[in-house]
Amino acid sequence: MGSQSFSLYSCFDTYYWRNCLAQEAPFIMSLSKRIKSIIIISLISVAVICGYYLVNYFLHGTSNDSYYKFTDDELAQLKDIDKIEIYMLQPEYMFYAETEDSESEEKKGFSFPSASKVGEKLGETIRESIALKGIAPDTGKRADEYETVINGHLQALDSEVSNIKYFHDEKGEYSKKYKNDDENRFVVFKKDETIIKANYDDFFVTLKDGTKYAFDRYKIINIINSLSGKSESDKKSLVALKGFDTDGDTVSLTGYPFVYPAITSRYEVEYIRVKNKNGTFAVIQDIESGNFYFEDALTMAYDPEKFSKMLMSGIYMLSKGKVENPVSLSEYGLDSDENATAIVEILKKDETFHKVIIGNKTLDGKGYYAKYFEKDFVYIISNEIENGLLLSAMDFLQTSLVHTVSTVEGIYSVDDIHVKFLGENKELHVELMDDDDDDGSQIFSIWKILSPEELIPIGRPFGNPNSSAFTEFIQSAATLATEQVVEYKMTEIPVSGNVIAGISEEALEKFKKETILSFSDETLSKYDLSTPRLEVSYSYPYKDSKSNEYTIVSRVFISEEQEDEKYYAYSYLYTYDSNGKLTEILCTGCITTLTLANVNWLDWDVMDFNNQFLYKNFFYNLDWIEVEYNGEIYRFNVDGNPEEEDINSVTLVHNGTSKDIDTMSFKYMYSSILEIYMVDNYDIADENPNMMCRITIHATGGSTEMKFYRVTNTKAFYTLNGEGKYYVKAASIFNFLEKYQMILDGKIITRDD
Repeated sequence: MGSQSFSLYSCFDTYYWRNCLAQEAPFIMSLSKRIKSIIIISLISVAVICGYYLVNYFLHGTSNDSYYKFTDDELAQLKDIDKIEIYMLQPEYMFYAETEDSESEEKKGFSFPSASKVGEKLGETIRESIALKGIAPDTGKRADEYETVINGHLQALDSEVSNIKYFHDEKGEYSKKYKNDDENRFVVFKKDETIIKANYDDFFVTLKDGTKYAFDRYKIINIINSLSGKSESDKKSLVALKGFDTDGDTVSLTGYPFVYPAITSRYEVEYIRVKNKNGTFAVIQDIESGNFYFEDALTMAYDPEKFSKMLMSGIYMLSKGKVENPVSLSEYGLDSDENATAIVEILKKDETFHKVIIGNKTLDGKGYYAKYFEKDFVYIISNEIENGLLLSAMDFLQTSLVHTVSTVEGIYSVDDIHVKFLGENKELHVELMDDDDDDGSQIFSIWKILSPEELIPIGRPFGNPNSSAFTEFIQSAATLATEQVVEYKMTEIPVSGNVIAGISEEALEKFKKETILSFSDETLSKYDLSTPRLEVSYSYPYKDSKSNEYTIVSRVFISEEQEDEKYYAYSYLYTYDSNGKLTEILCTGCITTLTLANVNWLDWDVMDFNNQFLYKNFFYNLDWIEVEYNGEIYRFNVDGNPEEEDINSVTLVHNGTSKDIDTMSFKYMYSSILEIYMVDNYDIADENPNMMCRITIHATGGSTEMKFYRVTNTKAFYTLNGEGKYYVKAASIFNFLEKYQMILDGKIITRDD
């Protein structure tokens, strides 16, 4: 790509360009081509004219911009100066067009060596597009902001001070003289034969790392006064560069200063450490994964929304402004780390360290005072930090206390469930029903109660939990998560006591660890967990990515209810291989609060898990029902039809006589038996109470005899197959007897009865 350069400062005569472009017309032979060319050339002319002004603005600014205008006090410093010539030397910028050749992918560039050649060059090379660029041909560098700022101020002086004349070294006198000096990036001040050469950098103030953040007008003023034999001033008059304020702070697009330069990516952070009134926590980025974790809580998850707010308010600490003329730092709570509301420390991966002290809340409550540890400024930051930097680690952490089972299919795979009431020495043990356990006597039951004995009906190997209540319990227990973490720092403890209580020696054969990470006795005592009220555990089948089968046992310990109506809890996860050998014990890493509002079974007793209804069976499975009441015995012989799930007929038998009765009325009477449910234990004082009635049911699965004895106005003690410890509501017995009597009287029972 051949190229020749020309000075934008001397050759960019727009009127002359127009004339040159117009001269292209005679060379176009076809009228249609001429019209097309005129349109193209006109558009290019407009683009070039606009481009000139844009390039001139971006490269050199404009003397009319108030940004460059000197104040009256500054101009007064230049009163009575001698005649001064100022030359701004810089790389000569080549202005060239770049086009796309329709026959080749190669880019073609050309320069504009003189205005008279513009029309010819454009006519030869225009295809579909044109790009205009301004660069320095020798170095490839573009004009930067610093040149723009210097140029703008020198233009302003030229227009505002009569004895100052500003040139661009159009003849190249000084550019040639100093050609090899710092790429010509300097300004020459000349009075007669006396010359002062100032590098661009001399006009700017910088941060410790050398970053320029402001232009000092007095640098120019002092050089000019020095040439005129006048004394220099120690004043400064700073004009902030783009993205900064005059204090050297970076600013947002809205002009508000950052307490320290914003970290644009969270992945630049190695760690952030926060100390506040709620304690100290640190968040560390894992080098390999890029994920963040809380120190001492490697395995715990955290609330992503809260975490993002905290992290962003730490790495993007934009202030609302600064306090003008601040008084003593103690007035803002910023005089020491000890008196601060919070201390925020951030280390970047490039080892850049930042520390911010957060002090008192502002009087209007909308912000906090803050100070960067290496600056004297007092900033005001948003009170949004209350939702992040002022929280404790426990406000972020969240985890499941158990191996979470959230699907319906998964819930029905939960097995070997234990609920131990440790203070009462009671234990509920429930397992999944086996295929051969279903004798047809139970409805909608997939679990069976193996203990305690009082929940197992006489003559049966197991009982059944209350279907709806137990399913609700399992769904809750298998998804049990933290509500408010109160402790997460663990220590090494021996593998003994509650950690392995109830685990057989055979299962422990493979487990060789002598200690695990968990909570000390002192910590457990602090949260009333040394002697928990409840221990809840269950097993769940698990298959890893290699199809290896394991069993995971979740085990949760729960305290007594506290004065604030909360419970404390912590847990372990146990992994067993396919041979039933224990391979891993993991404490889930936190002590959390639980409440009845979210976990309604926390105050349940063992009886609350029982199938409270005395009898359950489908009516079409019945063979007969016998009722003894007021000294009379009646039997209902049932001709059931299980295939149709209905009843063919019901015959009432009494004293050798029989008659058919309405089957729907019988169903309503039978439903009233199904509604009789156990309430609670009852110690009966009378050894020979009077019996209200007896109901004996024979069906698929065997016979069940229920006898009811009224013991108070509202309670009826009952026995099942001769054994009894509990009572039912007397009203439920009266409800049954009412429907029973209606059938005996030949009445039809309806839904409303």
